[in-house]
Amino acid sequence: MTAGDQGVVLNAGHAHGVVTFKTTSAAYASEKVLLRAGLQAEVIAVPRSLSTDCCLGLRIEWAAREAAQVALRGAGVAFVGVLRL
Repeated sequence: MTAGDQGVVLNAGHAHGVVTFKTTSAAYASEKVLLRAGLQAEVIAVPRSLSTDCCLGLRIEWAAREAAQVALRGAGVAFVGVLRL
C-alpha cells in the first residue's frame, strides 16, 4: 500500500495502532517507557479525526498493544485509548 504519488510504503507487512493521550508530555514519556520495555514505538502526529485531546500519539505494532498498555500502566503514564491504524 502506498501513500499518494510519493511511493511511501505504509504498514509494510505489519499492522499498527496508535496510543492517544491528553498531553504531549505523556506521548513523549510513553515512547521512552515502551522503548525501555523492548517494544517498538514512535511519536507521530495524530489527525483530529482520531483524537481531539492531543495532536501527538504513539505508533505501536498492533500485535504488541496489550504489552504496551501493561507497560504504560505500570509506569503510571496516562493514555486515552489504543486505536488500530
